[in-house]
Amino acid sequence: MTEYVNEMNVKKRFTKNLPMYKHTIKLYKHFMNDSFYRNSIYLLLNMGIGALTGFIFWIIAAHLYSTTNVGKATALMAVISLISSLASLGLAKTVIRFLAKSKNVSEDIITKVLLTIISAIVFSIVIEFFLPYFKISHISIY
Repeated sequence: MTEYVNEMNVKKRFTKNLPMYKHTIKLYKHFMNDSFYRNSIYLLLNMGIGALTGFIFWIIAAHLYSTTNVGKATALMAVISLISSLASLGLAKTVIRFLAKSKNVSEDIITKVLLTIISAIVFSIVIEFFLPYFKISHISIY
């Protein structure tokens, strides 16, 4: 009799939390079956992994190089990110918003790509002018 009572107590303990697990599984299946949520999760994971690897990179760089070199590299990366943002001219959001309504999709894409290339060249020339202020004589991958 006591074995039966103990078995019932164990079942009650495990079945008491069962609806929570069912709800979690149901929510997981809903997110994985809906492409909007699934793609949102993938984008968030991509951003998180990118941020984590960047953080780890700068920790390693700070231990391997001098404070001056890491500071210059950080400033240069910030400037390059700024130039990249400015050179894109916000066309990524423009393409998403207006490309579906466009009558000449291929022409619009070519125009936007050419505008981005031209603006990137212009901003690269401008940054080349400011490199001496960073005390960098040339950029080399070696």
